[in-house]
This record gives sequence, structure tokens and C-alpha cells, in this order.
Amino acid sequence: MKPIAVIGANGGVGRALSRQLLQWHLPVRLGARKPDELDMHKLIVHDKGADYETRFVDVDNIDSLMRFIDNTSLVVNCAGPLIQVGRHVINVALDAGIDVIDINASVDDPVIYQQKIQPQQRLITACGLMPGLTGALPILLADSMRTVKRIHIAVGGQDYLTPAAAADIIYAARQRSTLSKQTASVIPDDMRALFSDEANAVPYHDEEITQISAQLGVPSIYAWAVYVGRATQYLLLQSLNSSKPLGHLARRISRTSKVDVIGSPRYQQIIVDLFDNMDSHIPTKRACLKGKGASEISGAALACVVHGIIHNNIAPGIWSGADVLGSQIVIKQLTKCDAILGFDVVENPIAELLQMEEGVV
Repeated sequence: MKPIAVIGANGGVGRALSRQLLQWHLPVRLGARKPDELDMHKLIVHDKGADYETRFVDVDNIDSLMRFIDNTSLVVNCAGPLIQVGRHVINVALDAGIDVIDINASVDDPVIYQQKIQPQQRLITACGLMPGLTGALPILLADSMRTVKRIHIAVGGQDYLTPAAAADIIYAARQRSTLSKQTASVIPDDMRALFSDEANAVPYHDEEITQISAQLGVPSIYAWAVYVGRATQYLLLQSLNSSKPLGHLARRISRTSKVDVIGSPRYQQIIVDLFDNMDSHIPTKRACLKGKGASEISGAALACVVHGIIHNNIAPGIWSGADVLGSQIVIKQLTKCDAILGFDVVENPIAELLQMEEGVV
């Protein structure tokens, strides 16, 4: 098998992805601007026979990208953002006739890629924790329900944020505040309690929510980014109305989040509630996915998409991560990854909890 090309292998997501692929004994070509700085001790876990190679790649240079992906079976881009990096990687991979996966948000003009993609090629974007799994879990749950009237999504935990992740959160939260003055701006207490009594939740809206709203025919979707660290909460709320450059705000939040997690176990989780009654306060179904951190979960999600392509479980075409990750086959593979601490689907979760409490009393 030709190697799988991983771009951005020295970042948190790239390391997590590469580690999982090597654990599955898949050949990997690791690419970075500074390949000498790749810490292979963090990538190879008790496996001296791992099949890998490291190479230089400059994502801003088309010739460098072409050399890097030459003679590979699949390209996975873990670097961003899409508008600066992802477009280059996608265009070069499609021109070379190679399947490509990009962690970044969905392509802004799919018509261009519809014309470029070959009949047996796959282009999959938005394949991480958020966007990606935050859209996949509602799709997965909705598939087993007769009707869905409302969806709640909460994602977050005790974790450090990269500058790119912090920038995405600020942007999505600002988008949410400018779209409408929806009434469900406060996260339900039972959802927040699954993170921490001290957790703070910021409403957000992104392209993925717009997509699943149209796809599932559910106009009422409410989503919150949840943070447990107090300093991170404070800076994030300040940044929503700040006139300072987004990059400056994101870097500041990233530094602060690393301080917040000192002495505490890192984790990220997604809680998704689906309601079959618009007026009900009790969800019909709830999905809870918990992992070691945002980078680790995103790396595992990307690895499972790679696994799906290799085993022909994903049809050719242009897909979003929410559609691909929302299949039973991919989710089952995801739960086997070391990065995932647990995954549960519960029907009428609050009702069950009340019954347990009554039994105790």
C-alpha cells in the first residue's frame, strides 16, 4: 500500500492522527515545515516496526506540495485555515487524482470542486471534533427517530485551545449573536452539569449547524461552546465584543487555556440532545462522547475517515465530515480509538435519572 500523506504532522491533531494510523500498522508519510522537529517518540507507541517517513513540505508552495504527495494513496490535511492552506492542498490532490481529507470547515464553493473531482475521487472536509462530530452525532441520532423538532448541542470541557481553535470559537460565537435573538441562549442546567457546575457556555453558530438544520429539516438548533477554566471563560466573553484583531485575541485565549488546565485532567466531550416535541424539556435521545482532548478526538475522527476510505466504506464524491462521521460503521470504529474515553446513547435521559432518584429516596 502506498503511504498516507499527513500534512501538519507536527501539530496536535496531526500527531494524534499519525499515532492512530501507525497503531493500525498503516504506512504514513509525515509532512511539516520543520520535519527534524517531529517528536517520533510521541507518535510511535511500543511499535518498532512502524512504517513511516518524514519529509519537508511547504503548504504555501504548490511545487512542494506536489512533491510531497507524489506516489501516495491518500492526502490528509491537518493544517489550516482552509482559505489559506486547505485550498492549496485540495487543488493539488485533486489534480493528482488522489483522495483528500481536510480537517477545516466545508469548502466555500463546491461547484469548483465538482468540476475538478474525478469519478472515483473523494473530497471530505470538516472532519474534526467541531465541525465534524458535532454535526455527525445529531445525524446519527435522527436516523432512528420518527420526527425531530429541536436539537441541542454542547461541546467543550477542560482543555487547552490552539490559536486556530480559539479563533474559530470566537468567530462562531459572533456569528450566533448576529443571526437572531433566539430565546434558548442559556444552556440547560442538565447539560451544563455534565461538564461542571462552574462551566460557562457561549452560544455559537457555524456552517455545519446551517447544513444539518437543512438536511434534517429542523430549524431549531441551539449550540453552546462550554469552558470549565475560569480565566478562559473570562477572556472568551471579553473577546466577543472586542475590537482587537482576531489573531491577537485567539493567541491570548490559547495561552490562558494552557494555564487553566494545570493540575486538572484534560478532556473534551460532546453532548447532543434531540427532542420529538417542541415544547418538551426532556430530550427524547441523548448522545455523549468523551475524549482525552480536542486534538486527540479530531485526530481519531480523521483516522476513522481514512479507515473508511481504505475499506471502501465511503463512496466517491464531495462530502462533509458530519455526513461521513455520522454513519454507524465509522462511529463504531471511532469508539475503538485510544483517544475516546466513552460513548453512550440514552433514551429519555432525564426521565431515567428521575426514576433512579425516586428509587433511592
